[in-house]
Amino acid sequence: MPGRGRSSEPDRRRETAGRLFLFAVAVPFFIAVTLLLPGHRHAALAAATTAATAFAAHEVLRLMPGDRRRLARGSAIAASAGVPAVTYLQIIGALGPHALTAYLAGGAGGLLLLGTLPSRRPAEEPVRERSSAAVLVLLYPGLLVSYVVRMASLDHAGEVLLAFFILVFGTDIAGYLAGRLTRARPCGLPVSPNKTVVGFAGSMIMALALGVAVTRLFPEALPLGLAAALGLGAAVGTATIAGDLVESAIKRAAAVKHSGRHIPGRGGVMDSIDSILLGAPVFYAMVA
Repeated sequence: MPGRGRSSEPDRRRETAGRLFLFAVAVPFFIAVTLLLPGHRHAALAAATTAATAFAAHEVLRLMPGDRRRLARGSAIAASAGVPAVTYLQIIGALGPHALTAYLAGGAGGLLLLGTLPSRRPAEEPVRERSSAAVLVLLYPGLLVSYVVRMASLDHAGEVLLAFFILVFGTDIAGYLAGRLTRARPCGLPVSPNKTVVGFAGSMIMALALGVAVTRLFPEALPLGLAAALGLGAAVGTATIAGDLVESAIKRAAAVKHSGRHIPGRGGVMDSIDSILLGAPVFYAMVA
């Protein structure tokens, strides 16, 4: 498949360096946002999440089949970015408790109309692809990433958010390094052939360890016993791996290596938040 061959050694080194650099930048950034800028229910984090969602939605739409109508694409991107924004307004009390449900229903309906009604020759135009892609980005990344914003509604929100980022990013980088440094043989998974069993094992071991570590670092925010902490690590670790595989499957179907070029040396925004997307709702459900 074009663009998805085995990488050369220099390419692998550049990719590893890019990941490590991003990790070195991302961790201090999220520490600063969650602990140093907690005002107004973590408004800074909500703004950053909303902006990232817009870029990620744009990347997802580019990976989908169908035409490229600007109105439909722009509306879908705006609708996706609106999900974390509405979630934040709901948290601070500016909107009612059912605002997000109404927004999702209205957004899905509006995007379906934009995707179907303008078609003059439905039998010849990619109506299904266009409509399904528009609704998809409302949920992926929109709804899934909004759970990061929703964590700001919890007690000790700063510590909860920091624990989540430590757990997800730590799991992700551990799996990547375990697979790279051991040069283990790929397991041949169809959606991501370069993934290794050693990498998966490294991710899960780190997830279990960090699940216990974050509950000990933040006992007031995460008052969990050993068994519950291990369960938290296992669940979020599994979701983190699944998030990576889902994005890999979408990229592989589009015959591309990266979701975009918004982050130099790393690829797209989706390449950096894919693990967060499935990890956030699982983490929130277990600690809320």
